[in-house]
Amino acid sequence: MDFLIAKAWERCDHAALAELQEASPLVSVPSLRRAFFPARNENWANTIAARGAAEERQLLVVDALHLVGPDSRLDRLAARGLVVHRLIT
Repeated sequence: MDFLIAKAWERCDHAALAELQEASPLVSVPSLRRAFFPARNENWANTIAARGAAEERQLLVVDALHLVGPDSRLDRLAARGLVVHRLIT
């Protein structure tokens, strides 16, 4: 699956990444899905937003599957008023 994720990311294929996220064993169990995506992304967003107030720029490297879907880390950061840019678009 890691190879498929990397290839989808290289192609900037966000739809394929979202499909791979849905195919992940982590999302088949609702409690694991909440723990690994919405809850984890929310915690990261809170931490990053707090640091963002003190630092002008930050570089964050995360698994590609956390950057797609309705609970993506980028969306959560943008909702907190931070300006976010994907290095590959």
